Amino acid sequence: MHSSRIIAEDDGYMITYHKNEENASDKVVLSFGGAPSKKTQMGFGSRFILSMGYDHIFVAQEELSQYQKLSLEEFTESVSPVLDGKNVYTYGSSLGAYAAIYYGGSIDAHIIASAPKNSAHSSMKTRQFQHLDFMHKELSEVPKSSKRPLILHDPYRKIETDYINNHVLPVYPDSRVMEFPFAGHEVLRTLKESGVLKEFIATYIESGECIPVQLKTEDSHIWHTEKGRFYAKNLNLERAVTHFQKSVELSINKHNVSGLARLYFDMNELQKARTLINDYKNATGSLNGISPRLLKSLGIKS
Repeated sequence: MHSSRIIAEDDGYMITYHKNEENASDKVVLSFGGAPSKKTQMGFGSRFILSMGYDHIFVAQEELSQYQKLSLEEFTESVSPVLDGKNVYTYGSSLGAYAAIYYGGSIDAHIIASAPKNSAHSSMKTRQFQHLDFMHKELSEVPKSSKRPLILHDPYRKIETDYINNHVLPVYPDSRVMEFPFAGHEVLRTLKESGVLKEFIATYIESGECIPVQLKTEDSHIWHTEKGRFYAKNLNLERAVTHFQKSVELSINKHNVSGLARLYFDMNELQKARTLINDYKNATGSLNGISPRLLKSLGIKS
């Protein structure tokens, strides 16, 4: 059992404290929502964290705000009163991983960050966030945690790898960096689908140790999608198609369909692309996640 109360809220964010009422845990884990998340009291990692008996703080952002409306000062002032005497951890994936690092230093947290990315940051700004002013300081300009961060990522994912190398490691050169080739951007999801995420994170929080991890490969749709992307980038189209096709067989989704359909288009196999996208629509009930430009090129109404 746990009690919950909102400890801070404004237009751009909501911070909710979930207190474990059954066990006096000496640990509190703060997690952060990813890019598609909204202002909610629970989100990424909440159920897992509470199931482990830890106190928990969920830091939610206004949808598509990229945490730019939550200043470091407002964050620290809001959470510090409930952290006294606790071992503090920040935890997130993608945008949430960026936030775990950015805010984690101000509360001297153990940082667990998987594929950190903020698409409003100048080094990786996407068209979707061109209108959004980046209000945060660089990591080199904000408080630094005295603890060694744990950073997880796929080294073949360039955007987050560049961010880690150019922005995180210069500030935290002693980071424990774990690379998971072809795990994709959602490394934690890949660990979960391989059945090792819960044990991996729980062991790290409990003991500071990283257990050996063996991810699925040949029977993982994520692995095949990432291999397909790798070979497509390196212009080995035949091998790329083989991996994307295997991924679709294992679990049809917007990622493998988009990759394979684009390959078919580039290879002038237009009917194969149309058939694949039609199969995807029949399987999912929509064309969500498929590029409107690709659909238009194939003569498919979105």
